[in-house]
Formats: sequence, structure tokens, C-alpha cells
Amino acid sequence: MEIVPLGDSALIVRVRKNFDGAPDEALNAVLATRRLLENAHLPGVIELAPAYTTVGVFFDPVRVVASGAKPDEVFEWLAERIREVILNANEVRADRMETSPIQIPVCYDAEFALDLDEIAQHAGLGAQGRRVVPLLEKKFPSAQSRSAERRPEFIRYSRRAAGI
Repeated sequence: MEIVPLGDSALIVRVRKNFDGAPDEALNAVLATRRLLENAHLPGVIELAPAYTTVGVFFDPVRVVASGAKPDEVFEWLAERIREVILNANEVRADRMETSPIQIPVCYDAEFALDLDEIAQHAGLGAQGRRVVPLLEKKFPSAQSRSAERRPEFIRYSRRAAGI
């Protein structure tokens, strides 16, 4: 475990070095560490932010000093408390998060593209033989040149078409 500063009011607790080899194990270790830190009610900690292999610990330095840290040793004081919490845990238990791939079937047949004409017209495209593919291949202008409303409306229509 590694604890490093992140600015003057946060630190990062690195729970795992790598996410790629065993993502489920990394996720469960991060969530278990976050739960340990939540239950510890460390003085001055205002937010815990789990990520792939780390937990971000955001704190109020004034409250940490009020709890006994020297003003020039806030990071070290809090890091030591975090180490104690993690090392003194008899058994790190967390709700295991099971993951599995999600398959989303896609069909490009015209009979299932009920609102293709409406979406194509809104996006400034022709239905082109009632094929969905040209609509999906649409290249949008750069963020600087496109209007603010165009893409969000396109997404809204696409979500409606998908039944979302």
C-alpha cells in the first residue's frame, strides 16, 4: 500500500498496483478499503473517492489540525491514521461486485429502424436506401464549430429510438 499527497487537502491511497491482471480483485480491494476508511470516521476526512486501483481521501486540513496533527505534518498524521486502520483490520470484507459482459444485440434492417427518416432528417442526412449505417458513420464538426443544441438533440432522439 502506498499513500501519496494530492495537493494540500487530499491524498491517494494506492490499494493495487495494477488493474489489468485481475479487475474483479482490484475493484473488491478498493471497495473494501473505502469501506474501512468510511467506518473509521477519520477526523477531517470529508470525502472518499474510489477509482480503479486507488481511493482518494479528501480532507479539511483545519479539522485535521484541530484533531491533533501539527500544522506542518497534516499529511503524515493522516497517512499514519489510514495505515493503522488498514493494517489493524482483522478481515477486510466488502460486498463483492460480480461482473459479467453485457451483450447488446444490434439489427440494421430497415424494418426495425422505425424512426430512421426522422433521425436522418434531424442530422441533415438522407435515409440513403433506408440503411442505418450512414447515420452511424456521420462525422460531427469540431466542438468549436457545431451548435450547442445539435448533438444533444441527436442523442435524445437516438435514445428514444432505442426505447431508453
